[in-house]
Formats: sequence, C-alpha cells, structure tokens
Amino acid sequence: MDNNPNPYQFQGQNSQNQQGVPPPPPSPEAQIGVRSMQSDLESVRQSGGESPQSQIMSAPELSQPGQYQSPTPAQTQPQQAPSEAPAPVVEGVPPTPGSSPSKFNLKTVLIIVGGIIVAIGIGYGVYYLVSSLGQAPQVVTPQPQASLPIAVPTTTPEVATTTSQEPIVPVVAPLVHSSLISNPTKKETLTLSDTSLVSFEGALATSSAEKLIAGSVKDLAFVDASGTPIESSAVIGAYFAPQAFSLNSLFERDFTSWLYYDKTGGAKLGMIFELKSAVALPQASSTVQAALESIASNISSFFISNPPTPSDVTFKDGAVSGVPVRFLVYSSKNAEAFEYGWFSIGTNNYLVIGTSYNQMVDIIKRLKAIPVVSTPPATGTTTTSTPNPMTP
Repeated sequence: MDNNPNPYQFQGQNSQNQQGVPPPPPSPEAQIGVRSMQSDLESVRQSGGESPQSQIMSAPELSQPGQYQSPTPAQTQPQQAPSEAPAPVVEGVPPTPGSSPSKFNLKTVLIIVGGIIVAIGIGYGVYYLVSSLGQAPQVVTPQPQASLPIAVPTTTPEVATTTSQEPIVPVVAPLVHSSLISNPTKKETLTLSDTSLVSFEGALATSSAEKLIAGSVKDLAFVDASGTPIESSAVIGAYFAPQAFSLNSLFERDFTSWLYYDKTGGAKLGMIFELKSAVALPQASSTVQAALESIASNISSFFISNPPTPSDVTFKDGAVSGVPVRFLVYSSKNAEAFEYGWFSIGTNNYLVIGTSYNQMVDIIKRLKAIPVVSTPPATGTTTTSTPNPMTP
C-alpha cells in the first residue's frame, strides 16, 4: 500500500480533494477528537495492517546500534523518504557518530567483572591459608619452651647419676703375682692350656718329676697361654669345685703355690690364699671348715700321688709350731695328710693348705720369718715385729 488513508479526515473531504476542489475548513466540532488505543487499533485494521504485537528485546540486541527497529507506529505511518533525523537512541548504549561499534559488550564486561571477583576471592583464600599455616608453629612452639624448665632438673640428676656410677664400675687391673715363699730352692712357671683340673694335674706331674733333695722348696707360678697369671678363683674352681661358689668370694685374686720335697713320699703340693680385708676371720673360718670337710672325697686330687679317700673322713684338730690346724690322714705310709690352718701377718690373714706334716712345719717357719712393718699413726716411727699364728 502506497498511500495510507488518514483516519482523521472525513470521507467528504476526500472526495472533494480528488476533484481538485479545496475542501472547506472543518467545523469546530470536527476538529476536536480524542485519540485512544482502541481508535488506533481500528485505524490500523481499516488500512489493511495487522494488529500490533509485543516483542521481547534481548540485551545484546539493544546494545547493538543500527539493529533497532521502529515500533508499530512506524508501520501505520506512510512511508517517508529517508531523512537526516538522528537514529533512535537506546538507553544505556549511546551511539557514537562516525565511529565503529564498541568491541566490549555487556557479556564481556560481566565476564571481566566475574573474573576480577574470582581472582579477589582466590587471593583472599590463599592469604588466609598462608596466614593460618604461618601462625600454626607459633601456637605449637611455646609448648616445648614451657616444658624446658621441667626437663632441665630431670636431665641434671641423670648426668649426676651417670657421673657417680662411673667409679662403681670396677676397673680390673692386670694381676701381678707375688709369692710368699722366701728363698725357695727353685722357681718355676707352669703354663696351662686351660684351667681345668686335668690341666693343673698334668703341669704338676711334669714339675714334680724333677728330683730335688729332701727339704727343697720349688716356688710355682701358673700362667695361661698369653702369660697372664692364673687367679685363685680358677684354682679353687678346679680342686674344690662343689664349694667353689662359697669359697671364691672370700679370697684375693693372687695366691701362692709350691712343691715341698718330703723325705717320705716325695713332692708335696701346698697353697696359700689371702683373705679379703672386708671379710671377718671368724666368718671365713666357719665357711672354709664347712666347705672343705664336706668334700673329703674330692680332696684326694690335691695330692700329687692322688691317694684313695680314707674310710673315715672325720677331720681332727692339731697344732703345727703353735698354729692350730685341722687335718685328715690319707696315707700314713707316705706321710700324706690334708692339713689347713690360719696364719696372720700384720693385719693380713692367710689360709695355709699343705699335704704333709713336714711341709706344714716348713711353711709356717718361713711365714714367721717374714718381717712385719707397721707405722703407728701417732708418732710416725717405724717398728718391726714377728708374725704370730692366730686362732680363729
């Protein structure tokens, strides 16, 4: 439709215009009219147009200049020539004359804003996490520091205890053998492969085979394969094994042993053990008597000839040169008797063991000849005295 009828003109005026006669001016009543939505819709239908329909415009369509379409009134008006009137302006997106459309639309702006918000959130979260981790040691560290004053007193007694226990650990010095036999006829060192009774008996059998005149004394020293002196505990364990546990705690490590060449029965073995200073003599005397006299059947190995055990194993009291002894006769023919007694030199007490009467007489004579040196604490002078036998 090229020409749309004007709904505001009367039909009579329209026919006069077509005849070329100017229409008379309308009456005042005809010039006044009221326009409403209903009249507009009726006018559109009369002119052959369609009823106006609502349309929902999206944000991108509103933001793009040049795509804006005129509302329905433009369709009801006659087509007009293009004019230089300014294009309709969409609120919020003003067009810029002579320039290209903006590269950033609303969606891009929202993405950027959202990214900034997410970055801020991540940054805050990382800061909070790092701050929390950094503060965690500050909470835990004071706990050990608070307990340090308690740990210091505990550590100090341990160090003191360790220091005080060091002297308790016994430092065993190498044993140096010193014999009580003065002026022996001969000295001999016997090397043992071990400390068994068989090893002792084998070494003594070899040494006693040497012939010496009657009354001679051979001072003996027992050592192991490395040359270390044999201790008294090894000898007691070999000859008095059943009672070794009760006897070893009584005596010092060193001991004296010798062979006495008797005019009857040949070489006789003898030994001397020093009592520990901490052990009382009466206590030691009763312990030794109970131990030795309870193993009479084992004592026969103490003899070089190894005689049989007598039928009566009852020990008897006796005296040798004024020294009380206990004895048990094994062989009257060979003058073999097991005898033991106690002898004192100064403050030291000794257990003397022999295998014949003549041997006990000789060794007690030698022990009495040892001078005793004593220094009285008051005057500081030195005096000598002769050892005296003791009665337990």
